[in-house]
Amino acid sequence: METQGQSISSMVDQSLVTQLIEMGFSKNVSEKSIFLTQAKSVEPAMDWISEHQGDPDFEEELQIIQGLTPSSMTSEEAQARARDLQLKLKQDREKKDKELELQREKDRIRTNKELSEAKAKFEEQERKRAIDEQMRQKKKVQNELKDQQEILRREKEERFGKKFSVNEEEKPPEERINGALKAIKTLHPNYRNPGVAKTCMITLRAYTSNILKNPEEAKFRSIKADNKAFQDRVAKVTGGINYLKAVRIELLRSQEG
Repeated sequence: METQGQSISSMVDQSLVTQLIEMGFSKNVSEKSIFLTQAKSVEPAMDWISEHQGDPDFEEELQIIQGLTPSSMTSEEAQARARDLQLKLKQDREKKDKELELQREKDRIRTNKELSEAKAKFEEQERKRAIDEQMRQKKKVQNELKDQQEILRREKEERFGKKFSVNEEEKPPEERINGALKAIKTLHPNYRNPGVAKTCMITLRAYTSNILKNPEEAKFRSIKADNKAFQDRVAKVTGGINYLKAVRIELLRSQEG
């Protein structure tokens, strides 16, 4: 329970207070110095001010316990009572400050938690947007390739006067290779999938280089499709398998059972 105090304004000579205020002292200091010295002139009050101006509570308002008046106690009792009350008021303030600081810490923790949750939610939304955008781009490229195939088919029909299939296997190897490389670059841009397209193309270049350097070596014409490095670098990248088919590299799969 907070300590209640009574103002000392009505217990001091306000004419003396006015004189001290005119000298530049605050109302709190003026009233306190007169009350604690029970001064009848400004000199004792000024002596008190000179002795106590370095006190931490020098500028704080002095209050006394309700019901006590200067006429009911000696000067020493008044000072002791005032000091006791000031101490209790100080303790009340410190308690309030601690409670306020505790509440601020709780508010800070709650705010940080809310910000963290909001950030996580935003990042998840961004991740989903990125996936959706990747799927849209993939579909767009597939549609563009499909349109190009249809255009090519019609041109052949007009030129040769007969129906042509748009089967991927029937396209010229160079066209199939270019289509596969375009799919790798377009569907896996570096800003969205850092290093994926580059790693895939470096790996494909190594496969092709081995064939060119050793055209008679059959081992360079096949790859173990279940190999983890192959799966991570090529198989999972759209366009990678089509490239291998275009350069006639066979995919070997392990026999189960």
